[in-house]
Amino acid sequence: MKRYINKVNIILISLLLISEILLLLNYILDFQTPIEYNTGISDNVTKNLKKGDIIEITTTSKVNNLEALQIEIVATADNANVEDLFEPGDGFVSIYDEKNKLIYYSDLQEIKVFDNHELYLKFDKIKDSNNKKYRIVMEINRNLNHKLFKLRKTPEDGKFDSAKINGENLKEDISIVQYGTAKTEFYRVFFMIVIFILFFIFCRYNLKNNEVLKKKLLKNKKIFIVEFICSLIASFSYLIFKYQSYYCGQTDLIFYGAFALATLIILAILGTFLGDKKLKREDLFLLIGIPISILYLVFILPLNVPDEFYHYRVSTKISMLKLFNSDIMIPDNLEVFNLYSLFNKNLSYDNLTESIAGDYHPILYIFSGFGILLSKILHLNPMIGFYMGRCANLIVFLVVGYYTVKKLPMGKFLMIIYLLNPMFLQQAASFSADALTNISSMFFIAYVLYIRYDKKEVETKDFLCLVISFLYVLVGKYAYFLLGLLLILIWKELKNYWKKNKRVFLIITAVILFVGLSWLIFTRVGAKEVTDVLSYNKPQSNESKLIHILKNPIYMLPIYINNFLVNGNSYIITFLGGYLGALNIYITPIYTLIYVVILSLSIFMDQEKYEADKKMKIINTIIFILTFHIVLAGLYLNWGVITDIVIQGVQGRYFIPIVILVLLLATRKRNWTLKNVEFPILVILLINNILIIRDVITYFLI
Repeated sequence: MKRYINKVNIILISLLLISEILLLLNYILDFQTPIEYNTGISDNVTKNLKKGDIIEITTTSKVNNLEALQIEIVATADNANVEDLFEPGDGFVSIYDEKNKLIYYSDLQEIKVFDNHELYLKFDKIKDSNNKKYRIVMEINRNLNHKLFKLRKTPEDGKFDSAKINGENLKEDISIVQYGTAKTEFYRVFFMIVIFILFFIFCRYNLKNNEVLKKKLLKNKKIFIVEFICSLIASFSYLIFKYQSYYCGQTDLIFYGAFALATLIILAILGTFLGDKKLKREDLFLLIGIPISILYLVFILPLNVPDEFYHYRVSTKISMLKLFNSDIMIPDNLEVFNLYSLFNKNLSYDNLTESIAGDYHPILYIFSGFGILLSKILHLNPMIGFYMGRCANLIVFLVVGYYTVKKLPMGKFLMIIYLLNPMFLQQAASFSADALTNISSMFFIAYVLYIRYDKKEVETKDFLCLVISFLYVLVGKYAYFLLGLLLILIWKELKNYWKKNKRVFLIITAVILFVGLSWLIFTRVGAKEVTDVLSYNKPQSNESKLIHILKNPIYMLPIYINNFLVNGNSYIITFLGGYLGALNIYITPIYTLIYVVILSLSIFMDQEKYEADKKMKIINTIIFILTFHIVLAGLYLNWGVITDIVIQGVQGRYFIPIVILVLLLATRKRNWTLKNVEFPILVILLINNILIIRDVITYFLI
């Protein structure tokens, strides 16, 4: 019995008891929470109203204790305020229940108007109003010289509120916002929590110590493929379920069931392996990284990663095998993507519009381009193709991340947590060039240290890994060229390889230089289009600013000081993912703080075999300091003007490839580690990312 009494089990049982108590209280007290329910979304359609018109709208309540209805309107007369257009006697609004009983009556002029386009009809609460029909009748007493009622065309399978004018049904349905209360979500949420916790405990007790089963599951890494597929199913099922319940007022239980089943499988996998001290660090990365990274893949909606539309267009160009022709065709209306577009059956590769793709290096988009190409071959919706392109980049991140952790001779747990930085994950699960640049820089750093401390020699496969990963770093952002200084750490090994394999060395180097430099010759600079589109007209060229700085080196000092005072905090927040999406999704600060604490603790999780020597410390520090300033100077030359007192355009994500260099210096040989905390740390990390994604979902639904 004693072996079952430990901190982890006490935490799990406590969560279970709390869930059951809240579940019971919710059932007994019948908690009701305020709710705002929108009956549909769509394109706008407007109608002119004349004297004698009678508008009748029928709506079915989806809330209890209905107390208000909100109807969207639009006024176009000289852009005047809607509330100023109504005069006493213009018209009257009435509301009747199913038994034709009058529950509301008001003059149009007396109705409260919200945001200049929403009529707000407030009345006494109607008990037990859920699933009951109500009629809104508006009588117009004079011609109105403006358009009234923002009518909406709803999804094809939607069942929403209908409207009539003078007894004639409108072809368009109308959207109404209902205010009332609904049975609290606690009942369903805590019911699911209880089931998940019970299942997790069951798997942990019954499967954790079954070594034969675990070896079979880990063989050929098939268990991670299952986890990947289940994570996709669970995330997309929840996305669709949430979309339907919020926008359409209906839920398809098949998606709720798919979410529950896939989540249970993920919990079974986590319960079996999480906290197992025999599990290799690289396997641990996949175990925890797969479900977390897929959250960012699915819930950071398309085109909401910085400059993602431009990167998507380049991937589309690559999928068409157009390397040098910038004119391409992309799916129509994709640029204005929103959540509803994901379910738009009319969007296809048959409806195309001309667009221009930027001159980014093709090798950064091989994988995402393949995802788009595959979707075309299978004749799938472009939105599915969009996610397939993203998914291809994410798979590369997971595979390369696996080998990064495997090869790294020190700070393996630190690297796992670093790779699961929210900003790192957002970029990895997108079309951004950062997706491959960031993970390639991690692999390059890990492989150099692997050769220096573990292997102590260079073979042809090692040389290929080094040059290919460094090529991806360079073509992604030229500012990271100083990472090449890490090769000084293995200069002796490279020299020995050169002596034994001169011909191979020259061939590989020549091919890599050709791939990188030939594209530079064709395009001059990657990402040119993004700069051209987003930047404003600057009175100085980059060359003139550079000459000015070289002649007046002291000139940059006050700019740097002001920049750190003004933007320093922003660099840290955006590096950690405090703002996600296009830096417009605000993440609750406590979640960012929790990640910082976990990252700090990860330094002390491994009993290190090696630690950074003096040479590594010097080189890492030099690379970090110089690259940091090169990034700032590069953005100043590209975006700034000589009169600027701060540097514009710098984001914290630009420092992802170099911050790890400093963190690795904190690893030490030690006889002690933080024991028995790996399991709770990873559980907290998983929950923290779920809460971060909750902020993301809230942003897109509001």
